[in-house]
Amino acid sequence: MTKNRRQKKNEQQTCSAMEIIAGFLLLAGFAAQLAALCARPGSELAGPWLGGAALLLLQAGLLKINRPRLRKCLPLIWLGLMLCLLPWLFSGALACANGLIQAWNLAEEDARRLLANPTLTRLSYSVFFTAVLTGLAILIWTGRKRPGWIGLGILIFVLPGLRVRWMSAWALILLLAGLAALWLDWVGAASKGKRWLWLGMIGLLLLPLSGSDPELAEMTQLRKTLAGRLDTLRYGGDSLPQGNLWEAAQLLTGDAPALTVTTQQLKTFYLRGYTGSRYEAGRWLPLQKAAYAGKQEGMLEWLEAENFPVAAQAAAALTQSPEPALEANRMRVENHGANRKYPYLPYSAEAESIAGPVRRWQDAGYRASALRGVQHVEFEEWSSDQPGELLHAPEWIKAPQTETQTRYVQAEAIYRSFVYQCYLDVDPETELLIQKLFLKEPMTSPGIYEAVTRIRDVLEKHVHYTSTPPQAPSSADPIRWFLSESRTGNAVQYASAAVMAFRVMGIPARYAEGYRLTKEQIGPDGTAELTEKDSHAWCEVYLDGLGWIPVDVTPGCYYDTFALLQLAEQPQEIKTTAALEDSDDLGELQDNPPPVPAEPEVSAAVSIHGILEALLALADLGLIALAALEIRRQLRMRSWRRRWKTESARDKVLQALMIRLMKALAVDYQPGWKAEATAQAVNQKLPGIAPADMLRVQALIEKQIYAELPLQPYEQRVLIDEIEQIFANRKSLKWKERLRLRYCL
Repeated sequence: MTKNRRQKKNEQQTCSAMEIIAGFLLLAGFAAQLAALCARPGSELAGPWLGGAALLLLQAGLLKINRPRLRKCLPLIWLGLMLCLLPWLFSGALACANGLIQAWNLAEEDARRLLANPTLTRLSYSVFFTAVLTGLAILIWTGRKRPGWIGLGILIFVLPGLRVRWMSAWALILLLAGLAALWLDWVGAASKGKRWLWLGMIGLLLLPLSGSDPELAEMTQLRKTLAGRLDTLRYGGDSLPQGNLWEAAQLLTGDAPALTVTTQQLKTFYLRGYTGSRYEAGRWLPLQKAAYAGKQEGMLEWLEAENFPVAAQAAAALTQSPEPALEANRMRVENHGANRKYPYLPYSAEAESIAGPVRRWQDAGYRASALRGVQHVEFEEWSSDQPGELLHAPEWIKAPQTETQTRYVQAEAIYRSFVYQCYLDVDPETELLIQKLFLKEPMTSPGIYEAVTRIRDVLEKHVHYTSTPPQAPSSADPIRWFLSESRTGNAVQYASAAVMAFRVMGIPARYAEGYRLTKEQIGPDGTAELTEKDSHAWCEVYLDGLGWIPVDVTPGCYYDTFALLQLAEQPQEIKTTAALEDSDDLGELQDNPPPVPAEPEVSAAVSIHGILEALLALADLGLIALAALEIRRQLRMRSWRRRWKTESARDKVLQALMIRLMKALAVDYQPGWKAEATAQAVNQKLPGIAPADMLRVQALIEKQIYAELPLQPYEQRVLIDEIEQIFANRKSLKWKERLRLRYCL
């Protein structure tokens, strides 16, 4: 007996030692992550960590000498001290929040303002870190027998760091090692030596993480990959490279149906999808969020309030012009296979007339606001039939006559300042190459027409077009390689080079993708069917007073110089479709639109691809659901085990388990009611369960409920055996019933 007591005492001491070591590791992990987020040296947290470690040892000592009251008073003592140090705590908390904001700005390329913290001192940091780590020491010791809750707390603590991609590798190692130590102690498996051996092996396995990037590049890439897949699942995809010059060759590779466009006027339209504003590592990306913060914060909202739609500026200017009036052109765009993230509106669309689930996205056009994207959109557009390089701002821009025109001019001046600040960036190497190729001779007038003519002439002489351009080496910049090495490219390379050339010439420009609809493609009924063969890339330039306009430099997609001069001198009258010519009333045509053509049949390959994508998405959702169910099951099993440790609660536990199992088997079971029918129903579901055994189980449950008599140990064993038999005979159930049985507990 003495030997057994000594063995049990040694086991308890071993467990206590591992709990203390686990607490030390967890506190060190929390300290390392705090130092990383607050951009403080680790040495500053040595003192606070020692304070937390001392508090852990104090709690362990109070437990050993059996002083529970004093141990329970520690949280109250800690809370009282924190109230006395509240000013320093508040200042330190603000500093920690500013660290998170700075990490967010770096990760998301944002410019969120930091919180004002005039009283910040080194003492504030010390007090805050000490308060946090001592508070964590109390929580760790209180929850040391519940590693699941400790793990949840760790996850909540590190989530901000994971979100902003600034997670200390050493913090991750220490936290995982501490959690493993708590788990080994809680499970209590194997001998004392093996537990310590397992902890050492886990530590060795975690050590390679110490050499990882502190920003966890792998996790960042995984998050981007998952976001891309979810984006494809929501909106679908097409052959457009989304500004990625490394994937330029996929342009025009497909022939699947994309859009059905209905228009009342015969004109060429550039239906804009993706817009790239800044160039980085071979990709056109949106402007950083920081561009719209700081001095520019709230600018876009103010412009909208001033009736200046930055995403539909051209129509806003042209509809106010007293010059030869343009006629509204009613259009409809239906999406059959293009990326549903974009509504594919022309530059001349009027903002107030847009009918569809769309929203302005920054100052780069419109995007879908619906969960599954834009299926179709209707709108009015106002434009002439002239290419972008021949357009000019209305005369009233120089001398506004009405209040509306004055507000437009004032708003446009503010937005123009933002445009010239953000859309002229070119890296030094590309700028030197552009000057060498495009600016050998000085330009007489830095206007858009002369710039377009110069760019087209140089590209025509220097490079040649191909629909399947070669892949640039990974060590080269795609634009510079296109202009100096391969000298071969498609619309993606042509548009990218033109954007850089415009910027070097002092003209704001952006990269754009979408679909090009020529007036020759429009049928007599005003309908045009576009496929992936009509996908295109072009550049858009900012015309002062009028806004962003499309300019094409791809061979075969623009007029030559002679034709442009003719168009400038003798503008052609806009032709209407046959449907509009047959109708004298525009309103009549709008109320009775031509029938929408049936959706073209999608090729078998496209259908199979879509089906496979849907199946993979469903499989992913199924795995996520199963994982959630399994986590829920493990938590419930832990709860059952905890309740089972109390002898007085065991009868209730067995009763609740049997009722849950009957419900999972879809057996109508009510204690004391139709016991024979219940036993037969269970036997039909599980032939291995004898009706007599089930009747015996029901009798015991009725004894417990109605007679309120506790079950004897051998009676409890009968219920346990019956529960085990139900799970052992589950093979006779259908797969849905098996799932219900597994996750009903």
